[in-house]
Amino acid sequence: MAKKTNTTIGGHEYFRIKKKVGMRQNKNGEWRPEYKQFYGKSQKEALEKYEAYMNRCSLDATKCFGESVEWYISNIFIPDSSIKDSTKSLYVNAYLNTLTDSRLTGRRLEDITGADLQQVLNGSDSSPTTVRQAVKFIRKFYKYLESERITFDVTKSLILPTVEHRTNSQDIVTYSDYEIDLFMSQTPAEHRLRLLIVLANNTGARIGELLALTYSDIKDDELYISKTLVEIDSFRNEDNVKRIRLEITPPKSKMSVRNLPLSPAVLDEIRHHREWHIKEMIKRGYKTDHIFTTNNGNLYYQSTLRKSFNRLCRSIGVESKNFHTFRRTFGTRLAARGVPIEVLSKLMGHSDISVTSKYYINISKEQKQAALAKLDY
Repeated sequence: MAKKTNTTIGGHEYFRIKKKVGMRQNKNGEWRPEYKQFYGKSQKEALEKYEAYMNRCSLDATKCFGESVEWYISNIFIPDSSIKDSTKSLYVNAYLNTLTDSRLTGRRLEDITGADLQQVLNGSDSSPTTVRQAVKFIRKFYKYLESERITFDVTKSLILPTVEHRTNSQDIVTYSDYEIDLFMSQTPAEHRLRLLIVLANNTGARIGELLALTYSDIKDDELYISKTLVEIDSFRNEDNVKRIRLEITPPKSKMSVRNLPLSPAVLDEIRHHREWHIKEMIKRGYKTDHIFTTNNGNLYYQSTLRKSFNRLCRSIGVESKNFHTFRRTFGTRLAARGVPIEVLSKLMGHSDISVTSKYYINISKEQKQAALAKLDY
């Protein structure tokens, strides 16, 4: 059987692959990915040559910062099975947005100090949260360098930017009762986002948890939440195009696994949604157990969902916020109605009751006055 090839050179058949091998400065001084072609009598041989080329690039302190981080990402960080894919995406994207085009990229590892890193971080246009994530990634990188005795860890002195946190429920953006009424009364019965809004408003589930739901997750008039839909960056391919894939993973924490009772009205909405969904499957030729899909049976990307939701909001005259606002609304409305914090925490799937207390419990002036009035004089 003839070996598969994809190019001819000098009358000989070869298999050619193009792979990213590092970073290089262009004539404008900008750092851009560098690619190299590898040839073999078969695809396997071409890949072996690529791997041999990359293995020669083991780190040392004379290598430049940008090339070294790229090598670390490809050879150490991404293959690390102890780190979740979503965390890998978060950290690498933070690095790309914060440090990848900085003046440090072309400098040798042995010449970079903590002060150099701090100066770049202080001048970054990225959000404080992104900068903090980038620092966490760079600290992992330098911890590896120090463990391999390549260079010292210079990140220990870094000062992270402050991220402002909400302190009480008055700071939380929610939908008003009037806006919720508009969603329920103005969203068409067969709009494909209607049930998503109904469940978000009546269960407080996270959007990823809702998008991962199947019809099998509804049992005995309860909604069982045991998974979440996440977007995983596949980083960059050889054409320098970022790819994003969808993956269903375990939920945010063990406390996120929960079952939520459903009211008769919500169960009616589910039955109606399933009826038209089955009709659409037959008409368009796809089959799925997932509750929420596009019109060709695929799961939703956040960008696609956001566009559809924004269009709906414009059509019914409601300010478009985001789907997480329904979760905040659910929590604050139950808290205002006096639901015990322990119950609310379990319904929300919070990992710790302190999270519920911090973000959803706000004691009014009247409640405080009533409590103080009970004290003995």
